[in-house]
Amino acid sequence: DAQLTVTIKNLGDYTDHVKQLPVGARARVEGPFGSFSYQHASGTNQIWIAGGIGITPFISMAKSLPATSGYHIDLYYCTRNPAEAVYLAELQHLAPTLTTIPVYSDEQTRLTADLVKQNSGALDNKDIFICAPPTMIQALKKQFIAQGVKRRLIYSEEFDL
Repeated sequence: DAQLTVTIKNLGDYTDHVKQLPVGARARVEGPFGSFSYQHASGTNQIWIAGGIGITPFISMAKSLPATSGYHIDLYYCTRNPAEAVYLAELQHLAPTLTTIPVYSDEQTRLTADLVKQNSGALDNKDIFICAPPTMIQALKKQFIAQGVKRRLIYSEEFDL
């Protein structure tokens, strides 16, 4: 896109000052770095898991999905409550090949591999993308591997605050 949109979770001194920048402020942007993209997966049947602010790479990925791509993607959007799921409405109308499943830890259990399997079916032939806090990624990876998912089919983007 010609327009850059930034999503920032207010967690420290610097992020608290960012909100004081005016819309349209000039910025120097570098990146992206890494290769966290559905396009690098082995197949088109995918599970995407976002923990809180970890939704941001999935927004870009969802916007870039071709309408007739042959992809089938279940996106689990994990937040504490509906108020924190700021992109839910946008995601639900973004791509026809994307099914968004909100998971609210204050109202129900936390996301598990068993819950993903229950909702999305067999996991052994799906690429799984996770962007979340490190503890969530580690727990889910362990659960998916126990379910028989090959390590090479699990992609993660960790952020530590």
